[in-house]
Amino acid sequence: MRRSEELTMAIEESVMVSDFIQEHQPTSFVETGRMHLAVALFSIALSHREAVLLLANFEAWASAFALQRSIWEAYMRGYHAQHCLSDEQHERMQLHQASPTMETVAKELEGLGLEYGPFGAMKRLVWEPLSDYSHGGVRQVSRWLRSGTIEPSYSDDELIECLWFANMFGLYASVQICLISQGDPAPYSSLALQLIESASHRQSKRTKAP
Repeated sequence: MRRSEELTMAIEESVMVSDFIQEHQPTSFVETGRMHLAVALFSIALSHREAVLLLANFEAWASAFALQRSIWEAYMRGYHAQHCLSDEQHERMQLHQASPTMETVAKELEGLGLEYGPFGAMKRLVWEPLSDYSHGGVRQVSRWLRSGTIEPSYSDDELIECLWFANMFGLYASVQICLISQGDPAPYSSLALQLIESASHRQSKRTKAP
């Protein structure tokens, strides 16, 4: 499969994000109960994000799309552990008994107020499509139904969006790990803004295209 210039640039951008995270990520923090759990969940999100880049390099795009929900869910659960997790929920998780449902996670995050983000609205917006890609639903399968061929038909825009989504939530997870480690999140925030500007520029080019 021949890569377009735009997709090649998006993969190179993802490599840059990986290098940045490796260079700036804290390697230790003061371990305190729920914060330890939050860091573990944010680190899982980062591991999934790195896997998306690996899969992209091997053009295993169905698996890259399937991991989008895992990245998002690990980030959301980490943020919930950081800000909302009750002592009872924490104890049950430590005993490997149960994690809060995503419905509970979103509801309790929503209760923090809009200054923390519109988490309930976000879940309602992304949960169905992310689950569809993760579990072989119609969005995923429809990309493999080209007449006469056994290969996917993801558009370059979809592939670039997949990488961008993974990069953004990877950076969000990195920011939270940095804050828990009492580091400076400014470099992460600056890079996230660059990625947003890059996506806006791509969108502008597509809008202007004949």
